[in-house]
Amino acid sequence: MKEDDSTIGGRLKIVRGGKTQKEFALELDISAPSLQKYELDESVPGGLALAKLAEKGINVNWILTGKGSMHILLPDDRLLQELAFKVFVATRGKDDVSEVKRAKLLTRAYRIAMDDGLKAAEEYVDKMVDVLEYYS
Repeated sequence: MKEDDSTIGGRLKIVRGGKTQKEFALELDISAPSLQKYELDESVPGGLALAKLAEKGINVNWILTGKGSMHILLPDDRLLQELAFKVFVATRGKDDVSEVKRAKLLTRAYRIAMDDGLKAAEEYVDKMVDVLEYYS
């Protein structure tokens, strides 16, 4: 049975996987009843539990909002290369586009890619190029 990821409790169950509540609660340094309340959406995990999740490589933003990846993503050279190429191609030959503008565009695109994926970041670059009238 696939766990429901539409609530904080459901996302915590996904992270817990096949472990018992007691086992997982020990890993988070919380009580099993506290974990049960979180999973039943009767309360929200506190800062210490969230910090333990982050130590385990879990994206706390995903736990709280359901947005982004379940796991903390480390900088991905391939992703950066793809986005840098996209920015370069989109702004190639545009003398009015400074390196600072390119860097800002790439930085924002990378943040979007980390939260919402490469496709969303590429769409952002295309939109910004149009909005900023980089195309002739």
